[in-house]
Amino acid sequence: MESSKVRKKYIILVIITVLISVIALIGASYAVLTMTIEGDKKVTLKAGIFKVDFDEGNNINLNNAAPMSDSEGLRTTPYTFTITNTGNVDAYYYVSLEEDITSTLANSYLKMRLTGDNGYDSGVLNVSSYGTGTFEIIGETKLKPSNKVTYKLWMWLDVNADNSAQGKEYRSKIVVESFDREQMVLNAPELDNNMIAVSYNGSNWVKTSSTNKNKEWYDYDNQKWANAVTLDHTKTLDLSGNGNTGEINGSQYLDGKAKIEGNNGQYVNCGLENHNFKNGITYILRAKFIDFSTANNTEVFGNWQGAGGGIGYNNAGEYVYSNMYVGSAYYQATYSVSKSTIQSNYNTYIATYDGSKVRVYFNGVEGTAASVSGTLKVTNMPILIGANPNPSGDTITTSNGGSLEISDALIFDRAISSDEAKRYSTNIDSIDNKNDLLLWYNFDDEIADETKIDMDAISTMLVWIPRYSYTIGSVDGTNYYGKQGEFLETTPTQELPGEIDIKFVSKSVKDRGSAKYKVSDDTSERSGWYTPDAFTFGDEELGGIWVGKFETSSSNPSATNGGGNTTSLDPMIKPNVTSWRYINLSNAFNVALKMNDTGNRYGLTSNVDTHVIKNSEWAAVAYLSQSKYGKLGNTNYAGTNKEIYQNKSNGYITGCSYGSPSNENTDYECQYTYNIDINGTGASTTGNIYG
Repeated sequence: MESSKVRKKYIILVIITVLISVIALIGASYAVLTMTIEGDKKVTLKAGIFKVDFDEGNNINLNNAAPMSDSEGLRTTPYTFTITNTGNVDAYYYVSLEEDITSTLANSYLKMRLTGDNGYDSGVLNVSSYGTGTFEIIGETKLKPSNKVTYKLWMWLDVNADNSAQGKEYRSKIVVESFDREQMVLNAPELDNNMIAVSYNGSNWVKTSSTNKNKEWYDYDNQKWANAVTLDHTKTLDLSGNGNTGEINGSQYLDGKAKIEGNNGQYVNCGLENHNFKNGITYILRAKFIDFSTANNTEVFGNWQGAGGGIGYNNAGEYVYSNMYVGSAYYQATYSVSKSTIQSNYNTYIATYDGSKVRVYFNGVEGTAASVSGTLKVTNMPILIGANPNPSGDTITTSNGGSLEISDALIFDRAISSDEAKRYSTNIDSIDNKNDLLLWYNFDDEIADETKIDMDAISTMLVWIPRYSYTIGSVDGTNYYGKQGEFLETTPTQELPGEIDIKFVSKSVKDRGSAKYKVSDDTSERSGWYTPDAFTFGDEELGGIWVGKFETSSSNPSATNGGGNTTSLDPMIKPNVTSWRYINLSNAFNVALKMNDTGNRYGLTSNVDTHVIKNSEWAAVAYLSQSKYGKLGNTNYAGTNKEIYQNKSNGYITGCSYGSPSNENTDYECQYTYNIDINGTGASTTGNIYG
């Protein structure tokens, strides 16, 4: 089975200092044309479980001193080398030519033929058909234990070479390399800050391990492409799994914490308006105070508008308090602690109500409790972190806020025990009883594997397209519609094309072949490999690119045309929202650049280049989809259903599917969503949810 991962040059088995040197002396002077092999009479090199024997002497002499016809070239002595698998497991290798930069003769003047005793035969080709610089002449090939294969390489000057080749020199070296399929990690997905590897558990997207061997993240052999998300830094992820995503107003992330200046109108809106805390309540806040309200009390977690309660600090009396509205009055539990103490360190503040007591804990130590009778009165205002909400129509205003840095904020729909209060104060991550946990905001960068990623907290969803080279087959040598292979039931046509051959390659490989070949039943190796331009950015060769998973929407999808012709909004990439339309190219260009601006909502760094997708990049996605690694290779589809299903949503909803590749004009609001197997996932490039 071929690899589902990008090939790393894990073992550089042999980079032979074997130079093929051709001196072109043609025209008026027909001197001796010589191919010189510089090295010992017999060279044996070994690394890993491969042994390579080079059997030729110092010289391969071409008797004819002029450009040769193909038949004459094939009568010269070939260069022979044998590769042996000395191990007890299947191993893989490939062979390249690496042209010397001192060469003065273009390889378009040279012909070659490469054969192997395993049945491989390249046929007679121009060397340039493989590419220039460094290019493979034998693609990745499996060799079974104890087996060996012998190759013969002929190279000669083309009979049609003209006088412009006179006196020039071509130098190249043969490179044989092996690789370990279990450790092919070079072109694994590259994650920037705040990018989170995710997988789908059948119901939700969850964080998954980003290690290269994790097939829960990606498995290209099974059309499972790597997915990642960025979180929206205007929101907070709820780790409880209840989807109570917080909305951040003006606060900022700082070294893995949230800095909230509640005394300047900043806060995190936790929602939970009108929530009935029937069985009690617990507030937990892990924070460091920076500054205090100008009022007597600094109210930092909860709400106190005619009801409710929460955690605060009395500035004059210097004590932490838990204040709850029970029955018809407020009841307060207190713990004395100085301002300097709560400003110098992170501390854990806990406030509880259990139906009979209001309690407060400071770093696990209980303060003076208050006995109560009755139930906690419900309030119609949201719970805030950083300040107390004031009712003002549809707009939230705040009062009595404080400035603080926060690592964690939690709310339970019950009163935790004193033992839990002690343990959680020592280690907030030790929470083992999540019964009635309503929300948990953790502002640290690390999120545990299997954590549900709420769609409300996601700003973008992205798919990794690893670096590869491709070539497209032709049955008749004229129409290059791909090969029929094992995934298509009919001969490829323009309307229903066949398989595009794909091989994953390292950053150091940049094939520049013709990108096409004639399909032949007796030819197992492909030729004409080409590395898409999408994987070159300026003078940098890329291991892959991240591409938006859905149509782009805006940070205000309810606006006219999903955003319209403006640069004031931010791009979002997620399903089931209105797409961004009627924005001109100039504005789209500038909006895309905003994604890695300083302080961007995605948490991306300047290491990332964000831009509107180019034709070459979209082609890289489409070609991969039309390979065995994409929808073409997905056996859940046959015939015309191998084609990508259309999104015919007349409401312009992202991620929708018509349920077929039909070109009919019938429109639907959203016939099938992206996560509905087959009918919905058929609109993806893989035919499953990972495209």
